[in-house]
Amino acid sequence: MSTAVVEPDPTNFAGADARFVEDFATLSAFGATPNGGVNRLAGRAADGEQRTWLTHLLESHGFRVEFDQIGNQFGLMELVPGAPNNLAVVNWFNEEGARFTPSMMGSSVTIGVVDSNWAANKYELVVYGEQAHTGSTVIADRKDALLGASMLVVAAREIADKFPGLLHTSVGQLDVYPNSPVVVPSRVRLLLDLRSADEGVLAEADALLHARMAGIERQANVRVEKNSSHCWPVTPSQPAGGLLAEKMAADLGLPYDRVKTLAGHDSTNMKDIVPTVMLFVPSVEGISHNEHEYTRDEDIVAGLHMLTGVLERLAEAELDCE
Repeated sequence: MSTAVVEPDPTNFAGADARFVEDFATLSAFGATPNGGVNRLAGRAADGEQRTWLTHLLESHGFRVEFDQIGNQFGLMELVPGAPNNLAVVNWFNEEGARFTPSMMGSSVTIGVVDSNWAANKYELVVYGEQAHTGSTVIADRKDALLGASMLVVAAREIADKFPGLLHTSVGQLDVYPNSPVVVPSRVRLLLDLRSADEGVLAEADALLHARMAGIERQANVRVEKNSSHCWPVTPSQPAGGLLAEKMAADLGLPYDRVKTLAGHDSTNMKDIVPTVMLFVPSVEGISHNEHEYTRDEDIVAGLHMLTGVLERLAEAELDCE
């Protein structure tokens, strides 16, 4: 994941807010890119460096740090021994699946209070063809896996265009084999997803996609195999958590709105296990997953106050976490 880094000015803030802005700048330096962004993929050196830094930070504030087998990092603090409202800070591994599949591996507007997620069907597809020489092989005889994969990319976009504003589709990764300039590819692996807040639209789009797959197999003389899928429905967050967050925002004088998350987040998994509150802070111009992604310091600090206030009220049992 990449995000723009703008030099903070802690003198605009005081006390804990200034320390938070400084810590955020320190964190942003791990994996910093020459153009002012951050590239810190799961399991790589910069990821390890930020985890080591976070370990020291958590331990300096009295947290016990543990890691589970998948790589999630936990900062644990037992406020009341044996109580259900003790505190855990989690640094999820491979959040959003930027490096490994599936996404959300760790957990298999101004202030945005998330009330539900979009439904999604995510597929790992493999297109099989046959290797041949790009110069000598007659076009009609080719079984070009990359041609078939390219047709799937176009099909995903064309299906999205049939449901303007209601459906998002994407192909975010292609692995071409043998990836040689003189060889017709024999195998292409790609990740394709469909997302919608309307499960009927998603089902219709999914049927269209599978029909297009069959046509592409015939047109490109290839075979399309569905290796794996990761699908989830529209699932609302617990309303009590959203109401608690809205009350906190109102008490702080922060404007807020209800939003539905299009992207996958670890909280969409957690809300099926425990009462969950998910909050967004705004990115300038809505840019995300790009070196120019940037959230102003004042918005980050407002989000800090919001998060801290919600956690305090959770610890005071204003939301039933049993």
